[in-house]
Amino acid sequence: MGNPLGICSSSSQNAGPLIAEVFADRSVLKPNSSYPLVALAADSKGQIYALAFDQVVKLSQKGELIKRVALQKGQGPGEVQNYAAVMTMGLDNNLYIYDGAKFIVFTADLTFIRNIPVMMTGREIYVDKDGNLYCRKSDFGASQPEEFLAKYNSQGKLVGEYIRTPDLAMSMAGGMAIRTPHPYVPTTLSCLDPRSVMYFLPNTGSQVSRLDPQGTAIPAFKVDTKDIPISREEKTEVERIYVVGTNSNAPTDVELRYADHRPYYRKILIDENGRFYLVRTESVLAKGKEATIDIYQAGQERRELRLGGDPLIVHQGYLYYLVNKDDGVGELTGAIMRARVTD
Repeated sequence: MGNPLGICSSSSQNAGPLIAEVFADRSVLKPNSSYPLVALAADSKGQIYALAFDQVVKLSQKGELIKRVALQKGQGPGEVQNYAAVMTMGLDNNLYIYDGAKFIVFTADLTFIRNIPVMMTGREIYVDKDGNLYCRKSDFGASQPEEFLAKYNSQGKLVGEYIRTPDLAMSMAGGMAIRTPHPYVPTTLSCLDPRSVMYFLPNTGSQVSRLDPQGTAIPAFKVDTKDIPISREEKTEVERIYVVGTNSNAPTDVELRYADHRPYYRKILIDENGRFYLVRTESVLAKGKEATIDIYQAGQERRELRLGGDPLIVHQGYLYYLVNKDDGVGELTGAIMRARVTD
C-alpha cells in the first residue's frame, strides 16, 4: 500500500531522518470490517496485537497474521458490551481489552480467560506481573472534581488509590460535573515499566515520580516545561469545539480549567532500556497529525523526535502508531506504522 506517512525527523546530531514503514495494513482485519484500528499492544516475544472495534488480531514480528478473534456484542463470556477501544498487554503476559464496563482478559494466544468488572476514566491501563490493574478514575465528591490512580486486584477489587490531582477535564456547571474530553487539557500521566514500577507526571507539574511498594511518590526526574499562559484564542478554540459543539442539554457557559504550562504532555511510554518517551502538544491550535516526542534517559533529555502520528507503544526499538483514512464514501484504508528509534 506504499508509505502513507513519509518521513519523520529527529533533532539529535548524527541521526538522519527516521523513515516510517508499514508494519501491517488493514488486510490483517477480516475483509468486511468497516471499523478503524484503535489500539496496539506487544508481548514479550515481540508479537504485536491490534484492536479494531469488532476484532483483535495477533501479528508476528514481521507483521504477518497469526490469529484473529471476533469480538461479539453481548453479555456472555468474552463478549463486549460496547465497542472496545482500549487494550494493553499486561506484564503477566495476558491481554486486557476494555469495553467501557469491564475488562475482557485473554491469554497471549487469544484464548478467553475471564471478565473483570472495573470501570475507568481515559484510555490508559497497566497490569503488573501479579495481575493488578492500574487505571485513572474520577472522583466527584470534592468541591471540584479530582482524578486519581486506582489499583485493582485481578478480581476487580479496589486495593489502592494514589496521586490525587484536580481533574482538569471536568468542570462544574449548575452543580453538575461536565466532562470536556478534548486532547489538550492535561491529565495526570502514568506508565508502568518492565519491573512493575509505576511512573507518573501530574497534570499540574513537571516532576516525574515513581511509586514505591508502599505507594509513596519518589522523585525521578523533571521535564522541561515552561510557564506560558494559555492565550484567549486557544481557549476560544477549545470551547468552540468541545463545549458549544457538544450535543448535550448541559449549560454551555462552562468555565474550563487549564494548566498554565507548556508543553502539554499527553502520553508517557517506557522502553525495555529505561528510556522515557513523552508525547507532547505545544498548543491547542496545533491541528496537525504529527506528534512531537521528547526522549529522556537517566533523568536527562536526550533528543526530540517527530512522527506522523501518536505512538501507542514502543517495543524492541520501534515506535508503533496507527493510520486510518476514510476515502469519503465509507471505505477505510490505513495501516499499523512503525519507526525505528536509533541510539
